[in-house]
Formats: sequence, C-alpha cells, structure tokens
Amino acid sequence: MRGLSFGGSMQGRGIPDELKTHKQNPLVAHENLPHAEEAAALYHLETGGQLTAPAPFAAPPFPSEDHRKNSEAAFTQAVPDLMTLLDSAVNRDYVPLQTAVKTLIATVRQYSV
Repeated sequence: MRGLSFGGSMQGRGIPDELKTHKQNPLVAHENLPHAEEAAALYHLETGGQLTAPAPFAAPPFPSEDHRKNSEAAFTQAVPDLMTLLDSAVNRDYVPLQTAVKTLIATVRQYSV
C-alpha cells in the first residue's frame, strides 16, 4: 500500500498517540462565539437552511414558582433514584419507570391547582 506505514504512524501525520500527548485543546472563550441570532443568520447564509427557535411545548401547569418547587420536591421524595429506574428499564423491568411516570403525573396534578 502506498503512503501507509505499518509501524503505527501515518505518513506525514506522525504517531497518533504521540501527537495526542502534545496536543492542546484550548477552550474557546464565549466572547469569541456568535450570539444565537447571529449564528442562525450565518447558518442560513452558508447552507441556505433555516433554524427555528425552540418554543415552549405548553403553558406551565403551575400557578407559581413555589408550586413548581413543591411538586419537584414531592416527586424527588417519592422517586429518589432515577438511575435505578433507568437501570430497570434497560433490563426490561418497566414497572418502576411506569410507576414513576404515574407518580410524576399525580404530583403535577396535585400542585397545579
């Protein structure tokens, strides 16, 4: 094969693991990034595509921030470990996740009035 060396490197590129140790990945300061509106305009200019801004799915069900916080606290108390729910669901035991969803619905209804 031309241009390929089997010694663990790519011709003209070096050994990837060696390069990785010397590579610096500086963070990009947020000041150097465009605002959402500017990024959307640039995307439209470069690709012709259109980005849409996310819109709320529905009106918030809670009459106040306190009601929302109380609902969240009640749900967290009833269902303290979401990882257990996900673990159960991944292992085909869907009952805990179904129960948690029903609990979430009940707590939202309780605090949305």
